[in-house]
Amino acid sequence: MHVGYSHIVAEYVLCDNSGEHIKLTEIDQEKDFGVWITSDLKSSLHCSKAVASAMRVLSMIRRTFANISKDLFVFLYKTYVRPHLEYCASIWSPSLAKDIDVLEKVQKRATKMVRGLGHLPYEQRLKSLDFYTLFRRRQRGDLIEIFKILNGYYQELITLDFSKEKISKHPRSDYSRARGHLTRYALQASCSELPADDQLGYQLMCW
Repeated sequence: MHVGYSHIVAEYVLCDNSGEHIKLTEIDQEKDFGVWITSDLKSSLHCSKAVASAMRVLSMIRRTFANISKDLFVFLYKTYVRPHLEYCASIWSPSLAKDIDVLEKVQKRATKMVRGLGHLPYEQRLKSLDFYTLFRRRQRGDLIEIFKILNGYYQELITLDFSKEKISKHPRSDYSRARGHLTRYALQASCSELPADDQLGYQLMCW
């Protein structure tokens, strides 16, 4: 898989047991650890796959239960439907409005199945079920992950020094690719000052 648009499209080969060179097949999408990754690194494909899986389960629930109470719906939805829409969401969280909407439509349709709530607006159905929108839940998940990183919960996995002395905020004018945020965190140390194992992670973080 060739990621991005500015790379050099090279051919890669492997040698088999006989020494013959075998050209690797080029692909533009692949499922890895349950997440669909595409060459443009957009999440549209994964969103559509997640929605399809969630809708299959939702249809099965609709066929099985003719009259769903609030408590039963909350249990079924949280257990069997919503995990399809939120698995590894911090990795593929969509930025395109069409992907955000297609995910939210699943929850909108699901909440109409509850007895006595089908005629209410979406916001009132969420309030009655004590739910948040999926978009807000993804934002909350992102904030939790950032908190864990900045407070050393992932020290065994992330070796970069995220101590407060090493972190500064940079205005959006300096980092215009900060995806909807006015400021972003960045390490004050330059990449060359870091160990070789940490340089790639630093470059990805500052990208």
